[in-house]
Amino acid sequence: MLRRLGWFDFRSLEPPDTNDPVVLAEEVLVYLCLQDVGRWNGVVGVITALLAFLEETVGTLPTSDQLHRLQAILDHDPVSRSDLHTWFDGVYGP
Repeated sequence: MLRRLGWFDFRSLEPPDTNDPVVLAEEVLVYLCLQDVGRWNGVVGVITALLAFLEETVGTLPTSDQLHRLQAILDHDPVSRSDLHTWFDGVYGP
């Protein structure tokens, strides 16, 4: 599934210039899960893997309310990159 979504292209061609796991997770979500028109492709497994990665690296899991907010952001067509960034900052920011 990751190959089909473009994981290897992301890693080799367009990796973000950062060591920040939150920024990396946000960029992975956008690259793998948002179609060219900005619509979420519905692949929950990528979201689950990113949240697990962030729990391991940052030590934080989103609350139920925060997850509902993420779902609402992803369900909006097109997905607002600004709202998505604000969500990541709100959950994992300082």
